[in-house]
Parts: sequence; C-alpha cells; structure tokens
Amino acid sequence: MPHAVREALARIEPAVDIRVLGEPASPALETEDPGLLAWLEREGRILVTRNRRIMPTHFAAHLEAGGHVPGILMVGEDFPYLRW
Repeated sequence: MPHAVREALARIEPAVDIRVLGEPASPALETEDPGLLAWLEREGRILVTRNRRIMPTHFAAHLEAGGHVPGILMVGEDFPYLRW
C-alpha cells in the first residue's frame, strides 16, 4: 500500500489498524501472493492492492482450495486517494 493511501485512510478513520508489507507485525515485502492470502485469512484482514493483474488468479485459487479472505479492494494507479 502506498504511504499516501495509508495516510489518507488514517485521516478518514484514525482507528483503522493498517499494516504494510515489510513493516513489523506484517509479512515480509517479498511474500508471494498465496502466502499473503493465507496471512490475511489468519489475521482476518482485508487487502488493498494495485495488483490487478496477478492477484485475482491467486485469490481464485485460494477460494477454490477452501480458503477465505474478509475482502480485497483492488485499486488502479489512478485511484484518487490524495483527494481524501
């Protein structure tokens, strides 16, 4: 998640607990999508991602294997988060 998105979300709702890959208590930055989806499921977290090319395939495989993720929000490069 770009830091600008995290800052925009924090302005809207300061109580939201945002985790960013590579930061403490989060998966490593190089975590593959299947591992990230497993972590999201264990932690009961949603994912905000710009990975609209590959993540849908991994998400479908995760669901087909019986997995669950509370939610995934896929945003484009032009997502207007700076206007929040």
